[in-house]
Amino acid sequence: MTEQEINNLKEFEENDKELEDIALHVAEQLDSLKDKAIKTGAEIQGQNELLTKGNRLSFYWVANESAEDTQLNLTKQNNELSKLLNKYRNGKQIWLDFILLSILLGLLALLWNRLKFRNYV
Repeated sequence: MTEQEINNLKEFEENDKELEDIALHVAEQLDSLKDKAIKTGAEIQGQNELLTKGNRLSFYWVANESAEDTQLNLTKQNNELSKLLNKYRNGKQIWLDFILLSILLGLLALLWNRLKFRNYV
């Protein structure tokens, strides 16, 4: 191997390690989002029980508060992921943006369908 090939191999290994670190951090953020989505689902179920008990006014107020909290949490997580992507973004990693955008859209579609199924929307 030439010295240039050795240097290229080292650079490739460094890039690979950096991508693994980024993927690990993104996976941790997605786990956090998953936990929040599970908690939100549990909260929605609790609110559904309030509705079935006939406490409609209280339910709508609590549901609105819960939806606002969820929206704030999702916005915060989105901002954190944006900062992370901007920190590590370069031309070689455009596929990562596409995958994360697809995951985010999938989560939003899931949340929308759940809310629509339960007639909250």
